[in-house]
Amino acid sequence: MVLAAAAHAQQSPAPPSAPPASLADVKAKAESGDAKAQLALARAYEHGDGVAQNDAAAFKWYKAAAVQGDATAQNEIGVLYRLGRGVEKDIAEAIRWYRKSARQGNASAEFNLGAEYFNGQQLTADMPTAFMWFSLAADAGSQSAKDALPHVVDELQKGTMPRAEFKVGLAYDLGQEVPGDPARAVEWYRKADAAQFAPAALRLSVLYELGRGVPRDPALAQKLRQRALKKKNPLVFYVYADMLRTGNGVTRDLHAAASMYRKSAEMGIPEAMYNLGIMYAQGDGIERDNVAAYTWLLLAARRGKSEATPALRTILPAMTAKQIQKAESKADKFVSH
Repeated sequence: MVLAAAAHAQQSPAPPSAPPASLADVKAKAESGDAKAQLALARAYEHGDGVAQNDAAAFKWYKAAAVQGDATAQNEIGVLYRLGRGVEKDIAEAIRWYRKSARQGNASAEFNLGAEYFNGQQLTADMPTAFMWFSLAADAGSQSAKDALPHVVDELQKGTMPRAEFKVGLAYDLGQEVPGDPARAVEWYRKADAAQFAPAALRLSVLYELGRGVPRDPALAQKLRQRALKKKNPLVFYVYADMLRTGNGVTRDLHAAASMYRKSAEMGIPEAMYNLGIMYAQGDGIERDNVAAYTWLLLAARRGKSEATPALRTILPAMTAKQIQKAESKADKFVSH
């Protein structure tokens, strides 16, 4: 199944109607830099409302509002790039603008990202990530996202629902891709934890330790942390390593973080490979070792961690040909366990 929205993209709902203003007034305000007027003028050109329909002019004014941080305009720019209206079609650029808008909580942008991950045309198909974005959009009131979620659930492989629920919790918890909401994070972590997905219990422990989204309860935090670590899950080791490295919910300990990253990396988690490589390269909590750094970064790059490639180029000048060969040989012989 291909979601139609990925082909047509979903625009943000129009804002509530305001008292009518003359087109000349709107243009004057838009030209003076008023983002709301720029958005209104862009919509007028896009739909031919009071002016001749003109996609290129619509793109121009959406872009003017978007670069000022207007979330609605950012999503509309993404839609126009996705469809090739008023600008050359560029799906990668569309996704970049969707992300900007989604970081501000725009439900239509969240839905559009979900559709991209569901269909796997520009982005690699990823049902847990599609579930995450559709769930975020549904939480923000998107009926289209609510309608799409059953299709994503049908596509999720057996046992992956808790991981998908964990991703939604993590999005709310970290607040990097959408506005943070600790209480929502707790709700989603609890869903995943109910299915005994250990990383969810570990992240819940942080929220209880800090009293974010729930009343502070250090005793329960410790209980959740111990229960999660007993699972010896590679993702648990990775999440716990992040906690140790940043001091988020636990005492900061770079040496212990490196040890946990190694456990996770040896079990095949590319993000852990990358972070371990960076720690070796910088000598953070572990003795600096360019060969080990290159080995782990190379493994991360081979597993699709895009940030690893520029990191490799950074340490390359400090290495001899023999050291590079040694690192590549170690990477070639690596077998996760």
